[in-house]
Amino acid sequence: MDTHKKSVLFTRIIYILLIIMIGIMSIIPNAELDRVSDTYKLFSGGYLFHILAYGLFCFFALLYNITYQRHSLVIILLFISVYSIILEVIQYFLPYRTFNLYDILANLIGIAIGLSLFQFYHIFSLKHKRIDLYPE
Repeated sequence: MDTHKKSVLFTRIIYILLIIMIGIMSIIPNAELDRVSDTYKLFSGGYLFHILAYGLFCFFALLYNITYQRHSLVIILLFISVYSIILEVIQYFLPYRTFNLYDILANLIGIAIGLSLFQFYHIFSLKHKRIDLYPE
């Protein structure tokens, strides 16, 4: 396997693992999250983890998408945002979780950071290659 195929496979695996990990972490009881990481307790509501998780999710989703040109930037960002909101709404119906608008805000901040990191990466690492971020 050549280097490009390996990097695409790595990006795809990370992207899929982040979708699964974020989904699982959003529906398991908070007590389970406390057992996973003591540092989770250090940050009120885990907002830093929301920002980090969705920032990475957005970055890898855009990085994976740029390889295949499957969807526009707007579609990817909309998918991640809606996924975030759906997971938070599901928490409303779980007796051991709570709905929190600040979680959604932290997720959106993470998405914005992930987009910024991706654009920075795109400008400085791929400037020799013209890649259309807005396919039609």
